Amino acid sequence: MMEKLSRYNHFFQMVDTFRVVYNALSGAVVRMTPQHFDPLIEQGRSGEWQKLPGSVLGMLREGGMLVPGDMDELQKVRDRYREKRRATNTLSLTIAPTLDCNFACPYCYESRKPGKMDRKTRNQLLDFTRDKLETGGKLSVTWYGGEPLLVPDVVITLTNEMRKLASKKAATTDFSMVTNGYLLARPIAEKLSAAGVREVQVTLDGPPEIHDTRRKLRDGGATFTVILENLKNAVDLFETVRVRVNLDLENRHAWKRVKEILKEAKLLQHVKLSPGMVEVVSDTDASYRDACMDAGRFSDVLVNWMLESYHEGRRDALKLPRMPVCGAVSENAFVVSPDGALTKCWNDVGNPGKAIGHVSNPHGFNGNSEKWKNFNPVDWPECRDCDMLPICMGDCPDRLMRLGPGPACTRWKHCLREAVILHTLSRIKEEKHGKTG
Repeated sequence: MMEKLSRYNHFFQMVDTFRVVYNALSGAVVRMTPQHFDPLIEQGRSGEWQKLPGSVLGMLREGGMLVPGDMDELQKVRDRYREKRRATNTLSLTIAPTLDCNFACPYCYESRKPGKMDRKTRNQLLDFTRDKLETGGKLSVTWYGGEPLLVPDVVITLTNEMRKLASKKAATTDFSMVTNGYLLARPIAEKLSAAGVREVQVTLDGPPEIHDTRRKLRDGGATFTVILENLKNAVDLFETVRVRVNLDLENRHAWKRVKEILKEAKLLQHVKLSPGMVEVVSDTDASYRDACMDAGRFSDVLVNWMLESYHEGRRDALKLPRMPVCGAVSENAFVVSPDGALTKCWNDVGNPGKAIGHVSNPHGFNGNSEKWKNFNPVDWPECRDCDMLPICMGDCPDRLMRLGPGPACTRWKHCLREAVILHTLSRIKEEKHGKTG
């Protein structure tokens, strides 16, 4: 059978002696010498790549860079994306037990609302979970807000109840929490851990002089010192503790100082630190638009982040992208507001006009759900023809539908070359260490 080069191949010159081919559909990387790499690009245009040695063609074939001539790769991408979206063996719930918050962050896209999820709504949520959770499947819950630790009783009680419910269905569980960290004192952290919360994420936007101007209490009070102390006292209680640094034009280099502070506090080796990009997603945070970076500028930050991670030997920070499937377009993923309203996107939490239904009716979804069901990145010609489609798939569906291709493009468009090269160099370093160590 005739073969052809994949439309999702990416060719990069790594160092003088090596070249790499990365395939966005398979995720594979093949290292090559210039002797074989350079003719591959030239012969790929003329269709004479068959003259390459059989061993080279075998590597390309195994990595998905060489595919059957009659393969419709775009259809393969569509099929894989559809399969991932329709998977029901995992029920993913993002639950906001309150929309109230003790912080006043200028870039927050939510409107603060007092109150918490009442017992009636919690019982309805349990029934909803029981209905949607497959026997032998998995229940994945992320506690969100507002600030969920303003109502720890709701979080702890529901986590315990959901864990018992999952056990009766022989389902595994994964409980995590996104919190600002200010209320994550040791006694609360112990209760969360005992209930089954295995992962927490907190945010530090820089050293105290930066963080405390951005992530401050509603009365203007500082928060950095308390959060750092809470991390020291609670980090041993969870399997994973993530520290996110929300970055914009004003603090784009602040992650470096956060890393130094965590290292000084003997926390760096116990947490997973990562940069995040501040975005404007609603009218609530629209005034912050001018302070935000675009994907290109944020990618410059990521390249520095990856380069430093490479020099430190942190291979976990150099993972290559895989096909993303946002919960907003996944069939069995829901965001639950305190009143039991269901939305698909985290950006819509607490917005009644964006609700698709209510936990009291597990199968009664309204017309708002249609745009998520019908979302397909290949509907945009720019996405359909893009050689990064498998690792982007529109990236954020909400952003793509609001802004269109270009502004919504994934950061990988700007830094894939550096990511692939550093990932490969890291593998080479590891191989050499293994041979000599």
